[in-house]
Amino acid sequence: MAQEPPLSESAAYAIAAWSRFEDEIDDRLLKALVGTFALVAASDGNLAAEESRRFFAMLRTRARLFPRLDLDSVEDGFTDACSALLSDPQAGRERCLGYIEAIRHTASHCQLVLAAAHIAAEADAEEQPEERAIVAEIRALLGVTE
Repeated sequence: MAQEPPLSESAAYAIAAWSRFEDEIDDRLLKALVGTFALVAASDGNLAAEESRRFFAMLRTRARLFPRLDLDSVEDGFTDACSALLSDPQAGRERCLGYIEAIRHTASHCQLVLAAAHIAAEADAEEQPEERAIVAEIRALLGVTE
């Protein structure tokens, strides 16, 4: 079995945020997470169907980090969001950003979405500049300062 790569300080913080979350994950939060995962997966500007499958497989190896999240539901939404990004990148991107913006006024949801973004950005062991950029964009969209 492959060993998980070590987590950065931001990913460790992200794990703590998820472990403290005890509320129900509603549809808006689920969509925001889907949008976040899809944008991180597509952040290098080259999202292929196989890459999106590999990306989600990597997230599944870290399922313990998202104890209250139904990864099957997220995967369905993720697949749809990635398809939208593949068929029309600009419209797909706007759709994902819209999902994220919809939770902007719920502080706990903002924290979880940013936490998920950090975990996703490091899913392949090392956060790339493009991934850092999309995490920063998500942070700004949510109105969260570091």
